[in-house]
Amino acid sequence: MKPIAEGSNVLLDPDRVCESKHRKSRRLSGKLADICKNDTSLMREIHRGISLGFRECENQFRHNMWNCSWTIKRSMRRILAKAASQYQTVPPVLERTLHHQIVLEDKWKWGGCDDNVNFGVRKSKDFLDARLRKKSDIKTLVRLHNNDAGRLAVKQFMRMECKCHGLSGSCTTKTCWMKLPPFSEVGARLKEHFDGATKVIARNDGHSFMPDDATIKLPTKRDLVYTEDSDDFCEPNAKTGSLGTHGRECNITSSGVDGCSLMCCKRGQTHSQMEVKRNCNCSFKWCCEVTCSTCIDIQDVYTCK
Repeated sequence: MKPIAEGSNVLLDPDRVCESKHRKSRRLSGKLADICKNDTSLMREIHRGISLGFRECENQFRHNMWNCSWTIKRSMRRILAKAASQYQTVPPVLERTLHHQIVLEDKWKWGGCDDNVNFGVRKSKDFLDARLRKKSDIKTLVRLHNNDAGRLAVKQFMRMECKCHGLSGSCTTKTCWMKLPPFSEVGARLKEHFDGATKVIARNDGHSFMPDDATIKLPTKRDLVYTEDSDDFCEPNAKTGSLGTHGRECNITSSGVDGCSLMCCKRGQTHSQMEVKRNCNCSFKWCCEVTCSTCIDIQDVYTCK
């Protein structure tokens, strides 16, 4: 059974977290209440970030049995908590709030970078972690750990870009800034951690966890962890939010999760062919035109029964 890295139990629209008519539980308090009351612009950025996270989740899991489909909205919270959604451990707000710049004068003089980085981390903790801090059960510990791993993944891939200033390109002064990586790079790294996630159990102290298998080393701060094996995503299941794998395209030559043997759950697959158009026989004409012919390739397509 494929392991699951548990993620943050967030909603599609973070505005709903703040609206009392959508909350059946007690009133919001503390830092989360402050965000809802005083920082509506931040809530909009959180919304945009969550949408970005969903799209990247779909991209990274496109070849998995559960492909991060969000069709069954009623099951969203159940899916986020249980079904292969570790991409929500990447604090969505970081993608938009870690806008910061480093200014280097006289070659190397640090500017105001750390404050903005810390602001993004702090706000993501307020939104994702605030209501979990007072709990110490194993699932809460796992969520907090994975949230921190997501933040580290974003910070780890930040890169410095510089622009030179000076006569004739002499670069007597540089203006530099830290730039967020393409979110696909963060998603790809988290997918690697997901594939190697560690199953953990609670320690007797009630405030920490350890690997379920004593032969496995303790996970680092950058590793993802989980407590339960995944559900069976072969068939549609409204309870878990699974859409099943009927009709999914599979790779007939692969022995991995995208292969027909695993993807189709031993139900078999159908074979069809489709025409794919591409440019070919291109030539350059002076000046300045490129002309191409259109070639048609026949592509084999295998679909799960």
